[in-house]
Parts: sequence; C-alpha cells; structure tokens
Amino acid sequence: MFYKEFNLDNFEEIQAKLVPHVLSFCSKFTQFWNHADATELISAVPELKNAIYQITGQHPLKSYVLTVKDAPLDMLDTKLNGNSLHRDTSVERYRLNWPILNATSVETRFFTSDADAIKLILPTGETYLTFTEEQSVLTDSNILTKPTLIDTHAIHGLYRIGEKFPRFILSFNFEKELVL
Repeated sequence: MFYKEFNLDNFEEIQAKLVPHVLSFCSKFTQFWNHADATELISAVPELKNAIYQITGQHPLKSYVLTVKDAPLDMLDTKLNGNSLHRDTSVERYRLNWPILNATSVETRFFTSDADAIKLILPTGETYLTFTEEQSVLTDSNILTKPTLIDTHAIHGLYRIGEKFPRFILSFNFEKELVL
C-alpha cells in the first residue's frame, strides 16, 4: 500500500481555521519545501493536534508547506530539474500530507521499477533517488482531498491534472516510525 486516507469527523471545522491561517503566511514561499512551525500551527488551530494524534498516535516533529506555484502540462519537472519521478531517502518512510489549497490540481502517481536509480542531490542537501517513466510501471495514484499518509520511499511523481494554482499542502513528519 502506497498511501492511506483518513476521514475525520471534524475535518471541515479544522479546515475552516487551518486554511486561512496557512494562506496568511505561505503566499511568499517560492521553494517546493518550506518550513512551517508545527507548534505555531497547533497553537493557531488546536483541533489539528488531536486530529494528527488520532491519525498517527504522535505529535508532529516538523511540518512543511509544499508549494507548487504553477506547473507544466504533465509531470512537475521544475521540482527536480527535469525528473520528478523519485523516491525519498529520508529517515522517515511515511509523511502525513494535509490539503490546504488546490490540492486536487496535482495527482501523486506511484510506480515500481527494477532499474538502477540515479542519485540526485537537491539544493537543500537532501538526496532523492530518481527514475524514468520508461523504466517504471505505474501501480497506483492518489489525489489529495483529505489527510493522507504517503509512503515516500515508494517511487512516486507529481502530475498536473487541474488548472488551479498555486497548490499548497502541509506535510508532517514524526519522531517515531509510522506504520501504514
């Protein structure tokens, strides 16, 4: 399984507070990964803390706003200098992604591949293992409409499927390993 979506009874209530709060500071972001203070987010929207705990059994260690200002017609090439099909090499395998604005304009597609990965070092110092679509097989996809745990160690890529941009989502990581 590459992802798991969560239905929360108070999701709309949380969104009514969380979306305007995140939009109040994220419009200035120009990078894909942007740090957002998890403590401040929870302070502004206290219901978020319980919701995240309900999903993960933990409180977030760090949080980020993932920003796509606009996108080419297909794969989001600008993120990884022409090759967005990748698998993360971070310590944590699962991240909790939370839609904020225009999340449905992008689809996350998951792949498998027997090909050797190409290691890419991002400007942030993070590394990704990249793949080509020609050497990969599409196995699943997800459009973010609700809080969703994503397996970032699975090969995945972001694809434009809508017209509304910018796209903002929150992404949380945790101290202890999550299980899907």
